[in-house]
Amino acid sequence: MSARSAANRARRRPAFTLIELLVSVAIISTLISLLLPGLSGARRRTMLLKCMSNMRQITMAVQMYGQENDGYFPRTMETVASEVPVTVSWWAIENYQSALNPYIQMNRGGVNEDGQSTGKGNNVWFDPADPDANIPVMWGSFVDNGLVTGVPRKDSNIWKPAETIYATLREQHWSEATGVAIPDQLPVSDPNDPFWTSVYFDMCLDPWANTNDDTDPFHWSAGRVCPPDRLFPGADHATPWDAVIDGRSRGPHVLPPRYGTGQPYAFCDGHVELMPFEATYESPDGNMWDIR
Repeated sequence: MSARSAANRARRRPAFTLIELLVSVAIISTLISLLLPGLSGARRRTMLLKCMSNMRQITMAVQMYGQENDGYFPRTMETVASEVPVTVSWWAIENYQSALNPYIQMNRGGVNEDGQSTGKGNNVWFDPADPDANIPVMWGSFVDNGLVTGVPRKDSNIWKPAETIYATLREQHWSEATGVAIPDQLPVSDPNDPFWTSVYFDMCLDPWANTNDDTDPFHWSAGRVCPPDRLFPGADHATPWDAVIDGRSRGPHVLPPRYGTGQPYAFCDGHVELMPFEATYESPDGNMWDIR
């Protein structure tokens, strides 16, 4: 066969028609649309596992802290006599994260004395899916049960550690959820500035009655959580204490829980479970938040 004959034969080979190209593109698009949800779901499951692992590491550090401190839990708030607990300053040497750092050996969240973010890429204090983690002053992704770390409490005070919640995910849009605006210029030169003790740095839920009357059944010393008002509207002492838990905001940016229908909950014995909030509080006498 001559070279010219071979060239003519090559030129006569049929090319893809426009219809064939469109069909191929449609098939590829369909395959991508089928694969993407699976990839997205796998990525979310990976982030959830990392989030729960971080929570376990924190609870393990809490247990080590207790072993060296007569069984006491580290504090996120402080009390004076029977007064309502107030937030521990971000700069206090007994700050919750500072107290646990010797056991975690990782930088705190938030900023350092120069107002610089301390690095949050693999920080145990953050959920990898937390959209607020890129905010320099943001301290972490988890809020504690205030009846455990917000008031003076020992591990011996927890009657059923495996059934008592220690921590969960905080709400996104934290500045909005707490009603505290982040100053344009962080007052790092003034550790006594009210911003550092504002509810922005409240690392625990405050589920008690706002009262100094220690005979009140939901005073912080009683070890009982007020009924969440959304689940028990009109109930005595009902408050919106759960509004700063992931997926339970009352603000304008109401988002579903980032991990589906529930939140991960760490318990006082160290294990972590994923469940909807409603499963944690079925009634004032049947919930996973009371310590007694």
